[in-house]
Parts: sequence; C-alpha cells; structure tokens
Amino acid sequence: MKNALILTALLFSLLLIFACGGRESLTPTSLSSIDLAPSTATMLAYSAGQFIATGYDDDGDEIYFIPASWAIYPPEFGVIEDQGLNDDDEPYAVLKPTGVGTAELHCVFNAVRGVALLSASATLESITISPEATRMLVGNTTRFVATAKDVLGNVLTTFSPTWELRGGIGIITVLEHNRKYVDVEVTTYGVGTLEAFLQGLVGTAEITATTESS
Repeated sequence: MKNALILTALLFSLLLIFACGGRESLTPTSLSSIDLAPSTATMLAYSAGQFIATGYDDDGDEIYFIPASWAIYPPEFGVIEDQGLNDDDEPYAVLKPTGVGTAELHCVFNAVRGVALLSASATLESITISPEATRMLVGNTTRFVATAKDVLGNVLTTFSPTWELRGGIGIITVLEHNRKYVDVEVTTYGVGTLEAFLQGLVGTAEITATTESS
C-alpha cells in the first residue's frame, strides 16, 4: 500500500512538470529583476509600439514569468492596447501614446518592477527604408527595416508602418511583434517597389528580382 502511494505521488509530480512545459516553477522570490526592451523609446503620438519583458533570477539567468500588471505613469500619456505572451513565450505589451511628452512603462511582478523610459513626439518628418535599392535572386528572402524621424531629427524607436509590395514580384511578411521590419521573398523576376506608410508619409525601396546571380 505504501509503495502504491509513493508511485501515485511520483506520477502526479511528473504530470505537473509536463503540464508546465518542463519550466522551473516560479516562486515570489525566484524573480530578481525585469528588463524591458527597448528600455528607452522615442515614439510617435498615436502610433503603437511593442515592449518585451525578460526576467532574471539572483544568478542573472533568464527565468520564465508572467507579469502581474503593466502600467503607464502618468496614465494620461497613452494606453496599453494589448499584452500577453508572444510565440516565444516572452511577456509583451503594446503601448500607444495618445499625446506628446514623457512617461514610464512599468512591468510588475510582486515587488519586482521593470521600467522603460518613454517620450512621444507629435509630428513625423520622414520615413525611409533600408536597403533603399537591392538586387535579389528569385526564391531568396531579404529583410528590410523602416526608419522614422520626427521634426527634431529624433529617430523613433517604436512605430507601426503599413507595408506594401508593388510590382507583383513576391510576397512580404511583416514581423508580428516589431512592425518596422519586413521580410520580402521574391517569387518571380522583374522590378518592384517596397513601400512603408506612416501618418501620410511613405518610404520606398526598389527591388530588382533576377534569376541571374551576377
């Protein structure tokens, strides 16, 4: 009877481990610090940006956790439009400034707090795409990135442009959690134009798709 009870307890423990995905169980004292990325963000009013939280234990090793809350101080700076875990099981929050100024984004678990410093500008001056022109082999994929600046020349850290590929030369995949990046796969030869739209402005890049490597 005693052996049967021990075996039952062991099987129950194994089931708990598998149910948790094999992760270390998190106690209130396991989490020592939280880092937010980006830790400093220059944003555009009414353009959302995403922040990722990473937890660490006392030894500096990454540790899995789910935030108890996300908060903006002062709260009138903006709104948190979405939060949860991304496909890599990383805690994230999507924040949209509703005006201009400075603020802090806080990610909280018990007494542990991660902080990102925020600023928001009202006017977009320019948006560009890098690389501006490139030659690609049919079947290949290249990553492009948009850069946006406000009227003071500050480079915006987080923003969400709308992407479009003209010319019918391929398909685009926008990174779900950082929309200033896009992957372009060319599927046929020709010349196309990649466009990034943000608040009435557009950045462009020319793509030449070829079947020849030279």
